[in-house]
Amino acid sequence: MSTLRVDNIRHNSATSDAITMASDGTCTANLTSINGGSGFSRRNVVINGGMQIYQRGDVTGATSHTYGGPDRFRVARSGAGTFSQKSVGVTGAFGIQRALQIDCTTQSGSLAGGAFQIIQHKIEGYNAQRFEKGYPTAKQFALSFYAYSEKGGTYTVALEDANNSRYVSASYTVTASTWQKHEVIFPADTTGKLDNDNGESLNIEWWLAAGTNYSSGTFSTSWASSVTANKVHSSQVNMGESQNNNFYLANVQLEVGSVCTPFEWKSFTEDLTECQRYYRRWQATSGSFNGNGTPGLARMGTSEWYDTASLAVGTVLDGDDAMVNRALSPSMRRQPTVSANNLKLGSALNTYNNVHTIQVNHSWTDMICLHIDNEGGMTAGTCAHLVLVDDSSYLIADAEL
Repeated sequence: MSTLRVDNIRHNSATSDAITMASDGTCTANLTSINGGSGFSRRNVVINGGMQIYQRGDVTGATSHTYGGPDRFRVARSGAGTFSQKSVGVTGAFGIQRALQIDCTTQSGSLAGGAFQIIQHKIEGYNAQRFEKGYPTAKQFALSFYAYSEKGGTYTVALEDANNSRYVSASYTVTASTWQKHEVIFPADTTGKLDNDNGESLNIEWWLAAGTNYSSGTFSTSWASSVTANKVHSSQVNMGESQNNNFYLANVQLEVGSVCTPFEWKSFTEDLTECQRYYRRWQATSGSFNGNGTPGLARMGTSEWYDTASLAVGTVLDGDDAMVNRALSPSMRRQPTVSANNLKLGSALNTYNNVHTIQVNHSWTDMICLHIDNEGGMTAGTCAHLVLVDDSSYLIADAEL
């Protein structure tokens, strides 16, 4: 049997090796797929990159920072017009199923120096450690995504190290009214370790508009201390200059390495579970699914106040107070803030039609625990359950970055 002895293997037209041999008999290979598909699991640090989960629903008339549309994607904006942000279905383009749509509803005209609009995806420290940022062994960042806009031209995408105030940018070109895949390899950074905790560490930023305050310096394509004037390419388009403009973002992936691999599709359950670490919404509907990418609870008629409709259960403390609890799985990122609309307390087949308010939020990462006040009429020591009333009813637990 013969042995082929070589140091490395490279295609004639390539600029780098596909396989690099080591003297100990091992090798490093730049693989982009197995059997023509995305055979490597758990490599994408972006949560909900396929935009399948959209618990909050759509946001319209937005002029400031807000989450809305697909979960985990936030839009930061100031003085760049008025927009809606939605989760929309997509057909006939690269197998994309859903996308984040940013729709200009009131044009901005000329931008003030400090105006901006940025799509952001915030990654907590626990999930960013694989890049080994700040260490001698730091890895490259391979970012891929699909984009579409009626406004063609030069756009900016960037990574922000929120722990050490460091920033790196890149430009990409959008061909008007054409779905395109964009791939960017950001360099490794041996300066500035990312915190290994549940706080905000690494951000991906897609710039859609920027005043001169952000583009008047030297465009920085290498990691450096964050300088406002160096963040955005000098030819950055203003997506908000016309009400005819939209921007669509889909199939976002950030992974370790010097090459971008095919998009990693996850199961709906896995996407939903990852999103629920940051935000959970229980929404009443007349059906069994609320349309926002999360299982809903059917609204109950006045004769149907059973535990099947219960959001939380507990005990009546006195005539107008009850404590109710609901276990959370998965655990949330931090103690959630809780908000609600049009909920009622019930006990057995009885309901209390008074005004109900959350008096104290005792919740923690793995438990909703609420002190509810209902203005009287209850009997101390009896069981209580918190239920949805009609299609306007909801309960929200929010632990977003």
